[in-house]
Amino acid sequence: MVPLKVLVVRATGKLGQSMAKLDQELGLTVKKLAAMHIGDAANAQAVLIAASGVAAVLNCVGANAAVALAVAHNTAICRSKSVKLIHVAATTNVLSDDRKTFMWEHYAKTWVGAKHAFQDHLAAINAIKAENINFVVFCPGWMHPAPSGSNSKPPVQVRVNRLSGDHISYEDAAFVMVDAMEKREWDKLLITASTDMLT
Repeated sequence: MVPLKVLVVRATGKLGQSMAKLDQELGLTVKKLAAMHIGDAANAQAVLIAASGVAAVLNCVGANAAVALAVAHNTAICRSKSVKLIHVAATTNVLSDDRKTFMWEHYAKTWVGAKHAFQDHLAAINAIKAENINFVVFCPGWMHPAPSGSNSKPPVQVRVNRLSGDHISYEDAAFVMVDAMEKREWDKLLITASTDMLT
């Protein structure tokens, strides 16, 4: 069997590095778009070349609508329904357990930038949704390295459009993004996961 080929956008960041390492451990063929500067990933031609022939794009850039648009619109993603985009946003954009209030409204009590983060991520999410492609938006909390340098055992649990916790390791976040690439039940949804799962 030919290994699945994936593109990791911003493979130079901590999440991107964890993603590329996990993908290689799983036997996937990894292409990288370094995106040392955000403009690299927003360059439509660079994204188009990097994304050719891949089965999935794992976008680790986050709150940048120009990058989300370039990745969603100007690559093979919009030309093949079998290609899936896994995009990183933030917990600001999921609902609290009351199912009415966005989490940014709770964070705004102690974080002055919460609404701005929500708006930036929303613009990126809307850019992706406008392309009518297959995607999953992963909304992690604060990310940090795992003390052991590997995934949690057992793996973290995932919630759809609800906060699961405030922290997740880069290693667990990478695991969730790869899982989202393979699963169908999260398609076109926002998901969260955390290393410290709320009960």
